Amino acid sequence: MVNQQKKLQSNIWKFSLYYITHRRIYWPLLTVYFLSFPDNTAQQVGLFLAIGQIGGFIFEIPSGYISDKIGHKQALILSKILLLASTTLFVIGGNVYIFSLGAILFTAGFAFNSGTFGAFTHEVLSALKKDHQYSKIIGSIRSKSFIVSAILLAALPFTVAINFKLPFIIALFFDFIGLLITLSFVVPRQTKFQVEEINKTNFKAVFKEGRVLRFYPIAIVMGLITSIIISCGAYRDVYQQFLGINIIYLGIFMALSRLISSATSRYIYKIYHKLSAQAYLLIIIIVYSLIIFSIGYIQNIWYVVTAFIILVGSLWGSTSLFDHYKLDYIKTSHFKATLLSIGGLSLNLFAFFTNLIIAFLIGRYLYSLGYMYFGGVSFIILMAAYFIFIRFGLPKNKWVKNS
Repeated sequence: MVNQQKKLQSNIWKFSLYYITHRRIYWPLLTVYFLSFPDNTAQQVGLFLAIGQIGGFIFEIPSGYISDKIGHKQALILSKILLLASTTLFVIGGNVYIFSLGAILFTAGFAFNSGTFGAFTHEVLSALKKDHQYSKIIGSIRSKSFIVSAILLAALPFTVAINFKLPFIIALFFDFIGLLITLSFVVPRQTKFQVEEINKTNFKAVFKEGRVLRFYPIAIVMGLITSIIISCGAYRDVYQQFLGINIIYLGIFMALSRLISSATSRYIYKIYHKLSAQAYLLIIIIVYSLIIFSIGYIQNIWYVVTAFIILVGSLWGSTSLFDHYKLDYIKTSHFKATLLSIGGLSLNLFAFFTNLIIAFLIGRYLYSLGYMYFGGVSFIILMAAYFIFIRFGLPKNKWVKNS
């Protein structure tokens, strides 16, 4: 038993390496890299990215269900294999068909990681009797990955100067290391009852379990918040260039954003023991809406740059806390990966609509007024969702601070 605990403990440092190798540093270069091949067009960029998004949407929930059925470690191995194959296709490069296949494998790989990584890490920490420290331990792991990400982003211009394919080759090496790390994960032992229950449970029963556990209200509101910030960040670079920022500095700003993510990930766990999920969500709805509004209202170049760095960086740094709050509702379930994947699907659905909203507002009113109106619309949508799903949609006994 002691030996098993030591083996499980070794997973924690492996999680750090796993998460570092999961970062896609080459992503900002992908469209430019695609256009560097002969006969490829800007219109085809939207095509292969859309095909990839459709693939991710299709795989999101089934991947979580498959993960719970075959085992979380096996699903994480499959995720790494898919990402390795995707990066290989990008290294090879070529026409829109190769990039489309690479994009499908890319989103499928992330789909098998989505939900599964959170479920597996929670099971390991539960076996070690450290699940109450989930946001602290996983936050620290994510913090290290963001620091590495910041360093690699800062080095991106130098690697591209040597060879445009070099960032993709480096990513391929990282994917190979990540696969080896995943193969070495130690799986917590399951009881015979748990195995039988997983084998007998069907897809419909899992959805019902999420409803009984009151997981969907918290997942919906968190998905909405995340989708709004992602949509807000989609126009970050073009807005900053519009205000006069040289494109050379954009990589530096992205690196600074990762440093904010790192700092947030490291210390965000402190909030878990002071605020309930409901109180925390109300605060960030107000704060994030005000920041988005101010990005359009205060048209100072350096304020806009700083606001974007804080907005995007703090969101990604808060992921471990979001997951911890979600796991509080589903920690008794044997289908954590499926339920967390449903939360991921809601994010994809909401992102489709929030992208349309901000695209319309910026197209109609340009950047400053567009962001002001988007901040106002976001506040109305989020407050409505908060009162419908959280204030009146959750049992009163959830309105307590976490111990």
